[in-house]
Amino acid sequence: MLASPAFKVKLYVPLARPALALWHRLRGLFFINSYVKGRYLTHDRQRVASFNNDPLITRAIAVNILLDLYKTSERIIRDAAAITLPTQLLISGDDYVVHRQPQIDFYQRLRSPLKELHLLPGFYHDT
Repeated sequence: MLASPAFKVKLYVPLARPALALWHRLRGLFFINSYVKGRYLTHDRQRVASFNNDPLITRAIAVNILLDLYKTSERIIRDAAAITLPTQLLISGDDYVVHRQPQIDFYQRLRSPLKELHLLPGFYHDT
């Protein structure tokens, strides 16, 4: 079962990915702050407060991790036909964190005869 898999993180700054890749090549390792806030993850106020106050959740992400997430996700989607296990995919209908289309592309490429896709209207990323 996969719930809102992060196959493609939404970067709201135009051309952010190529700019980050270029800057990483020129400058090396650096960190950027995530825009993700609890209110973008869930409608549950207690979970929002928990996310916002959790000292173990860091806002900074290493640029190489973010860029590798994209590359790895593209490979997983491209190679999804190799997956033959039963698979259930939950897609959040109002996800502010990740794009929906790569999740659908992944599902369509699965070779498993037992697969389900459930689109959950109104749900945020924390499905």
